[in-house]
Amino acid sequence: FRVRVGALLDQSLLEHYLENDVHHEELLNIMDWIANFEPQVNHAYHTLEKDLEAADIKLVNIKQLSKIEENQLKRIWQSEVKPYVVGQILRNDLPFPFLQNGKLYVVVTLLSKQKKQRYGLVSLENLPSHFYFEVNGIQHVVSAVDLIEYHLSEIFSRFKIQEVVVVRVTRNADIDVEISLMDDDVDFRGQLEKLVAERSTLGAVRLQLDRHVSQPLENYLLLKIECAKELLVINEYKLDLRVGFELYDVLKKDFPSLVYPAQPSIQQFDFSVQRVMEALKTRDTLIAYPYHSSNSFVQLLHEAANEPLVESIRISLYRVANPSRIISALMFAAEKGKQVTVVLELRARFDEERNIENSKRLEEAGCHVIYGIPDYKVHAKVCVIQMKNNQYITYVATGNFNEKTQNQYTDLALITTELSVGEDSVEMFNSIERETLLKRTQSIWIAPLLFRNKLVEEIDEEISFGEEGLIVMKMNSLNDELIMNKLIEASQAGVKVQLLVRGICCLIPGIPGVSENITVKSIVGRYLEHSRIYKFGSVDRAKFFIGSGDLLHRNTQR
Repeated sequence: FRVRVGALLDQSLLEHYLENDVHHEELLNIMDWIANFEPQVNHAYHTLEKDLEAADIKLVNIKQLSKIEENQLKRIWQSEVKPYVVGQILRNDLPFPFLQNGKLYVVVTLLSKQKKQRYGLVSLENLPSHFYFEVNGIQHVVSAVDLIEYHLSEIFSRFKIQEVVVVRVTRNADIDVEISLMDDDVDFRGQLEKLVAERSTLGAVRLQLDRHVSQPLENYLLLKIECAKELLVINEYKLDLRVGFELYDVLKKDFPSLVYPAQPSIQQFDFSVQRVMEALKTRDTLIAYPYHSSNSFVQLLHEAANEPLVESIRISLYRVANPSRIISALMFAAEKGKQVTVVLELRARFDEERNIENSKRLEEAGCHVIYGIPDYKVHAKVCVIQMKNNQYITYVATGNFNEKTQNQYTDLALITTELSVGEDSVEMFNSIERETLLKRTQSIWIAPLLFRNKLVEEIDEEISFGEEGLIVMKMNSLNDELIMNKLIEASQAGVKVQLLVRGICCLIPGIPGVSENITVKSIVGRYLEHSRIYKFGSVDRAKFFIGSGDLLHRNTQR
């Protein structure tokens, strides 16, 4: 919503003046789809509620409380909630409070003793989302929202409560960094800091209510929040679903049979016996996250920092953990006198603030920080360690240098001493620093000039094999028209095309005479599927490629 719908809304507002409604119609289609999807979400929530209760975990319903539950709620209210809650009376002669993106608020219609209607607001900003207590061996979970609603007559003691609704505003996050930073004399990092700060105050792209309300209250909210009626969504279930994440720790401790068993990561190297740099002299290493530990790469950076033969470390960072052991290792290497160059993409959406802060820390430690190429995002996940005697250790991955997501996402990373890969990687970093695009490499496909062209060459080769051809692609998203048309051409030539796409896929499979030899599947499991793998050819002549790029316009061309 914050990005895609935000961009559509911006376009539809522009079209209003141009008398063109294409994007507005698309917005309406999205909202219709969401409205039709809501009953499924509601059904899933209540099914989960029943399943949890069968496992002695009860999501408390404040309208059906036992005496013991009532006493427990009173205790929690007095000690953990009431001291942090203030009920605000909303006045027409004063500005309406700014509702922050993604935060929950309780809005109340009130009636005074003089029979005058007013509105009230309660913020949940300083409260945990849920509270837990046990009764007769059954774990009870109550939301902060329900506690507030249960005690509204106490919060607004001078009024009669007429109507209650929980609201949440989603705000536009589609800031146009490129347009704002076109002036070469502008401080890129400083200007981006300002833009990120402004993003939190952008207009509403969605207003969610947790129940149907009267027309006067609905009109009041739409007017004060400045939200179009088309962007109103009625969710007839609880808006705060964070309990799904919070319950994991409770379940893991008290109900281990209800959660996935622990999956310890494998340590690929025994650091007490052999250094990673020594092991890499005899073999390349393929890391499969999260099944393999992230310690190997962090250890490699520390070894490189202490290795006299190492001259430089170059790395491209997009999203990192907080705190980040990788950032710390790079700072350590710089302090040890190594030349450390970090390409830090400040425009990684929703991670801009963290990356800005990390850029300052890295510079203070002596690292050379560069911010990429104008008009292009640097999305590569590459690190190259350059040593004397023209030797390299290169790390090429499908996922971020982020120890947290490396435990949650499936990703691949190759650590190799192959000379051509190292030379290509160094040339890639040099081209970024020169703000130029690479037109020729030995081993690595680099967008925007090589990645898509090389894929097309491989697809064409499979087309030449006809019905003996095979293409298997695993990615997050697919919308590049050129690639889709080539895959359709391959299908029409009899090539079997197997696509594993986790998210957006704009290619329709199974159309007779067009895409009948194309299948599309999505893998959903314990971990988020994040690896990008491209396979061409059957077993005896199969070629595999891995990388950080999906087949989206923004990956292949921008």
